[in-house]
Amino acid sequence: MTPFAQSIARQYLVPAVKRTFRGGVAADVLRLLVTRGHTFGVTGILGAAAELIDACESTVEGVCDRTFLPAEVTFLEADIAGRGRCGLLLVERGDEADVFCVLPERAERLGAITLREGLRAYAGQGLPIALDGGLAGVKSADRATLVILVYGLLNIINWPNMCARQQHPAHRGLARDLRRAGVKSLYPLNGWSEITLRPGQPLREPKAADGNGSMPLHFVRAHLRAGVLIAPHWRGDPANGTKHGRYTVLPPRAA
Repeated sequence: MTPFAQSIARQYLVPAVKRTFRGGVAADVLRLLVTRGHTFGVTGILGAAAELIDACESTVEGVCDRTFLPAEVTFLEADIAGRGRCGLLLVERGDEADVFCVLPERAERLGAITLREGLRAYAGQGLPIALDGGLAGVKSADRATLVILVYGLLNIINWPNMCARQQHPAHRGLARDLRRAGVKSLYPLNGWSEITLRPGQPLREPKAADGNGSMPLHFVRAHLRAGVLIAPHWRGDPANGTKHGRYTVLPPRAA
């Protein structure tokens, strides 16, 4: 988990009546973040994400193919000048993703974005967003800008060879405390990825496939390699298409 996400996750260890992180959806956001969230630090790509949206003129065609979540529950954390750290929790829901704004003391649902397959229905139009009335004190135009920015952030994260990822392990002390508190999740606690742009990498489309045998874009699940846990990630060239795995991971059979 990112440092800010860790501070929020520690609220899970506090009785509900004593939590400082509270509000309408705070309990649900806290549960999703601790048990299923995959977190990314995106401070280093905020400007590039805004630039990408402007370059695409906020149309569907410019961002359609790479608008998908790296994980079913994705947390994007950024340090915004003058406002401190905040996060965006994205929860996949079919062809859409709910967008929650997470602040140190509360969480509110901002609205929803449309993911890759659903975006194709909006060809020739602007980026579709659905806004809620939440996040008191923030103007509707600012909420819309924040939700639209998610399209740019996802596109850079999912753009092969565009960004560099530095993996950070989970906080051992927090993982131990959550485990002792009886928190059940797929992993004891996820690490986090710090996303930065590769030096000199322009914001342009990847080259078309040249027959060199490179693999299509595909998702690689978390796995062990030489005793090291490899985090889930995307690999391959989208110019060669996208490969979707249609399978279900089952628990080991009883002996």
